[in-house]
Amino acid sequence: MSLALLRNIIRKKRHDIDSINQELRFLHVSLANKLDPLLWNRIEQLAFLTAESDEEIRTKRQCEKFSRLEQQQLGKSANHHLETKKGGNQHLAPPTK
Repeated sequence: MSLALLRNIIRKKRHDIDSINQELRFLHVSLANKLDPLLWNRIEQLAFLTAESDEEIRTKRQCEKFSRLEQQQLGKSANHHLETKKGGNQHLAPPTK
């Protein structure tokens, strides 16, 4: 894929995201004007708490994945190190005086 094509794709995606943000901003303001302020505040709190909870769950999951991967890598590294030592000792010549 050429660099110019990649830049064009990124530009298009950024434009799409900007358009969606503008639509969401308009809907946000419209809802805020139509709903009772107490109800709107409660909805905002619930949305924030839900997003925060989702982020914590995703972070915890990613940390667990990383820990498992790290353990697998350490296990492979230790096994490779042991195999190298074992295999290396077999090919050494006996010590000479």
